[in-house]
Amino acid sequence: MKESQEYCAYLCKKFGWTSQDICCHAEAYERGYGIDHEDIKHWLKIYNKTMDWYRDEVGKLLNETEKEVSYIDYTVKKGDTLSKIAKERVKPKRKLETWEITLIIISSLIWFPLLLSAISVIFSIYVTVWSVIVTLWSVFISLVGSSFGIVVAGIIFICKGNTLSGIAM
Repeated sequence: MKESQEYCAYLCKKFGWTSQDICCHAEAYERGYGIDHEDIKHWLKIYNKTMDWYRDEVGKLLNETEKEVSYIDYTVKKGDTLSKIAKERVKPKRKLETWEITLIIISSLIWFPLLLSAISVIFSIYVTVWSVIVTLWSVFISLVGSSFGIVVAGIIFICKGNTLSGIAM
C-alpha cells in the first residue's frame, strides 16, 4: 500500500494536486465521472482503514520536503540482459542468517521427497495418458486392417465362384 501512496504523492506533486483531490473508483462514480467497479475500499476495510486515512498518508508524504519520491531510470545498452541489469541494480535487502540457511537445508529433508513424489505422479499420469492414446490408435489400425482383409477375402471368394461366402464376408 505504501507504494501506491508514494505514487499518488508523486502524481500530486507532478500535477499540483493536494491529497484531498484523490478519490477512489466508487467516489469518482458517485461524483459522475468514473466507472463503478472493483475498488480499494474493500482492501482498506481488511486493515480497518478508510479513504480519509489513505489521503492523510499521502498528505504526510506531500509534506515531507526532504524525502523525494524518485524512480530509477535506466537506459538499456546493447548486450544488456535482464539478469545482468537485475544483478547490477537490485540489491538484496539483507543476507540470510546462518540459522535461516540451516533451517532451509534441514527442511529440505521434508520438501525434497515431496517434490520427487509430485514429479513421479505427474510423470506416471503423463505415461498413462500416452499409453491410452497409443492403445486406441492400435485398436483403430487393427480394425482398419481387418476390414481391408475381409474385403479382399470376399473378392477372392467371389472370383473363385463362392459368391454367397464372398458376399457374406
